[in-house]
Amino acid sequence: MDKKTIAAVVLSIGIWLVWQKAYWEPYQQEVKAWKEYQQKHQKEQVAKENSARLSNGKTVVISSSTSNANFSTTGSSTASDGKPVVAEKPSVPAKITTLDLDNSRVLLSNSENLLSEWRLEKFKEADLDDSSKTHEIDLKHVTGIPNQLKLNFSDSNYNEYNLAALRFTVLETSDSGYSDKFVSNKLEIERVVTKDESPYTLNVLYKLRFKQAPPGFVFFDLNGSPKRENDADGSILGGFPDKVELLYWGREGREASFADGLEERLEEASGIHWVGINTRYFLLSTVVANKDLVAKSGVQFVPGKNFSTSPAQSRLVLNTDKRAEIYIPLKVYFGPKQLEYLEAVSPSLTNAVDFGWTTVIAVPLLKALKWFYSYSGNYGIAIILLTLVVKILLFPLTYKSMKSMAKIAKLKPEMEKLQEKYKEDKQKLQQELLNLYKVNGANPVSGCFPMLLQMPVFFALYRVLFNCMELYQAPFFGWLQDLSAADPYYVTPVLLIVLMYLQQRLMPTTTTDPNQQMIMRFMPVMFGVFMLFLPAGLNIYMLVNTIFSVAQQHVLNKKFGLYDNMANSGDASSEKKRESKEALSGA
Repeated sequence: MDKKTIAAVVLSIGIWLVWQKAYWEPYQQEVKAWKEYQQKHQKEQVAKENSARLSNGKTVVISSSTSNANFSTTGSSTASDGKPVVAEKPSVPAKITTLDLDNSRVLLSNSENLLSEWRLEKFKEADLDDSSKTHEIDLKHVTGIPNQLKLNFSDSNYNEYNLAALRFTVLETSDSGYSDKFVSNKLEIERVVTKDESPYTLNVLYKLRFKQAPPGFVFFDLNGSPKRENDADGSILGGFPDKVELLYWGREGREASFADGLEERLEEASGIHWVGINTRYFLLSTVVANKDLVAKSGVQFVPGKNFSTSPAQSRLVLNTDKRAEIYIPLKVYFGPKQLEYLEAVSPSLTNAVDFGWTTVIAVPLLKALKWFYSYSGNYGIAIILLTLVVKILLFPLTYKSMKSMAKIAKLKPEMEKLQEKYKEDKQKLQQELLNLYKVNGANPVSGCFPMLLQMPVFFALYRVLFNCMELYQAPFFGWLQDLSAADPYYVTPVLLIVLMYLQQRLMPTTTTDPNQQMIMRFMPVMFGVFMLFLPAGLNIYMLVNTIFSVAQQHVLNKKFGLYDNMANSGDASSEKKRESKEALSGA
């Protein structure tokens, strides 16, 4: 191993150690501190509520740090005369109403936050403190905060509505819907909730009547914790991060920002179709149900703090046009990021699934994967079938590339002679090599170009299998019971290393540079290490792809006579080594 290779290995180890000490260990300490803070805050909150109950009807002063949009004016917890807003103990009792959907259960509250909780009964997650226990995926698991969909106003004159002491009067509850109403001397709010035809979706209608000068804007807030207990940061070994992300779809397309990286308020004034909060596999989103309202719909991303009760906010902003009465129809989606469910709510909502620049290729690949699953009933088998089909479709490009590489490989002995002859004159060497390629009809670029054409497909498959909600907790067989999680015993990555090394040995050598040859030998090991912590579904794809590639390489090597060329090259190399050894002995 030469000095450059040793230096590269040492540098890689050094980078990993620095990352471990400078980032990973502090991050773990921060998560621990956040969990301790949450437990402490919950105890304080319970004590505060108990104290409020003991007030026996006395006047209670409640402060509210409602952050309002820059579209109009800033809000505060004071009335128009500058005095603190004072609220009497609520005469309406707190009430939680359960609404059962096909695959989920919604807990509706008569408080300022309409959604008290939303549980996805079909999906379960291992408990962080006890892996032997599981719990349903819910709002708190995805966003870090259970209470969602709070109405705010740009006019501080209406901020008394935001006080937690004021509650709605429940008007109607049934198996198909819910309604409640809030009335004060300044405004009336009626909320009507009904089931939608699409799963994981609610229709929510807000009827607002302002008795004083109407505010310029109303806001619907979705809250996201900048630091959840189950956050997962991305790395070169762990893929993309899985943590709270604020996002929306507007005139310029999809815009998103991680909650923990949002440092300043971001906003767009109009043309917003939906706003949301999501993680890798799940989405909470507020969709503008009326097309006419889209032009009047804006968005705000409001930064939050890691260690306080102030969350980050993904906020839908609607222009009231200063009307005294307005109706605002919304659709609220909370569920898996599966294209068919998202499209049933709104075609634009499918853009919550981020395939990046590979979307044009990734979506057909995802549909093909689901088609194979419809017949096989197993996503592991579906991945194998999809890999085989892609391999067959790309074979013409592979064949052309191999044919070009075979020509260059057969010229290797002559290339070595030229390198020895012109080792002191690099310019002359390049000229002679080009003449050699031209005379023999070989072109190094023609071997690379077909491979480059295949790269978008490989990247698209990677994005599909990494972000595919369908693989979430989907079993294959044996020890692989979750294709979205890493192989728990690292069997597939290790097999991948062995097979990639075999494939590399079968590939025709087109370079005579020892350093490049050394790098090529280490590539399978490096790639296998990268795959250790990536989803099992991705490892299955890479493993099956490599098996087919080895078989394909073997057939093409025989067809182009490359085995004979390799043998001759090996004999020549052995002879050269023997001569060198004899020369050294003579010296």
